[in-house]
Amino acid sequence: DYDVCLEIIKSMGKMPDLSLLGFLKLVLDKEDDVQLQIEATKAIENNGEEGVKALVKIMKSEYKNYNIIVRHVLDRRIY
Repeated sequence: DYDVCLEIIKSMGKMPDLSLLGFLKLVLDKEDDVQLQIEATKAIENNGEEGVKALVKIMKSEYKNYNIIVRHVLDRRIY
């Protein structure tokens, strides 16, 4: 169920855990749904400095264009 998936990802963002970074990166990489990608990116960011470093590394990657999603999450003017 989509709503359950969304809530699980949101919950992961509320309890930062570096061991979840790999899973959250997979969600960002493999998931087609933009909202799930955004929530996964927020959850990665909520892991503090390590999470932000991971997002910067993802942004610099040319594998896929995640720049729009990552920039959206990192833009403090939006929240």
